[in-house]
Amino acid sequence: MKKSHTALTDAEAVDRLAAKVSRRTPGPKLKMDFDEDTRHLTVEFDHDDKAAGIARSMVELGTSDGRVFDGFLSQLSALGESGHSISERATNFALGVVASIEPRDEVEAMLAAQMAVTHQASMMMGRRLNHVTTIPQQDAAGRRVQ
Repeated sequence: MKKSHTALTDAEAVDRLAAKVSRRTPGPKLKMDFDEDTRHLTVEFDHDDKAAGIARSMVELGTSDGRVFDGFLSQLSALGESGHSISERATNFALGVVASIEPRDEVEAMLAAQMAVTHQASMMMGRRLNHVTTIPQQDAAGRRVQ
């Protein structure tokens, strides 16, 4: 019989997490720098060995095609969050979601990315809806969520 979530001890939770972490080899995080003057975005891997960082990320995203990988990173790097045109955190979150789905190929990676981006957009619109103070704001936010 499966234990209920509430019956899980702290030690069991730590053990389960350690087992789950040991089954995955996450790729490096992306580091992003946006120059407002030139409007140029630089994207690098937070890894000592650039080639190894790229390889780990490509494996994690289920691709062996550099063209797809470059396009994928370009698209995800353009993710922003409230008040920012780009967001390292939003991009790394989306990459983490894609990786957790463990795509076997580029098509699965693209579908996983769409799931991650749709989730982020839904959360952003939900936050906006929760912070309205007038009926016109509520109507406008509600139309965006639909």
